[in-house]
Amino acid sequence: MSWKEEFPKIWDKMMARRDSEFFRDPVDWKALGLYDYPTIIKKPMDMRTLKKNFDNNVYQSPADLASDTRLIFLNAMTYNDPSSKVFSHAKTQREIFESAWNAIVNAEEDKDRPPSVEQLTEFVEKCHR
Repeated sequence: MSWKEEFPKIWDKMMARRDSEFFRDPVDWKALGLYDYPTIIKKPMDMRTLKKNFDNNVYQSPADLASDTRLIFLNAMTYNDPSSKVFSHAKTQREIFESAWNAIVNAEEDKDRPPSVEQLTEFVEKCHR
């Protein structure tokens, strides 16, 4: 099972869910009036950009692809309050990704695997206090 063969299935599964709505396209921070967004989020990422990069062979390793996928949800969880719908959906989408990704890439190959959702949630909640 190659990560290049399996990732499109993971992406499709994630995109088919309603809770992916906030992550499908780049955040239009100007239209949303989120003027602090670019000062807080230094490297924006979204699902369509991720897929475009994948299709254009930007990702040379599974770690590169996983890093940008995780960045989508890390950005959302960093910018949004833990009680928000966006944060909750980011957490759910991240769990879906990690579960599917862990089935195809072993831990030794994924050295940049982030802390668990619980650990990340605890960290972000401390930041928003």
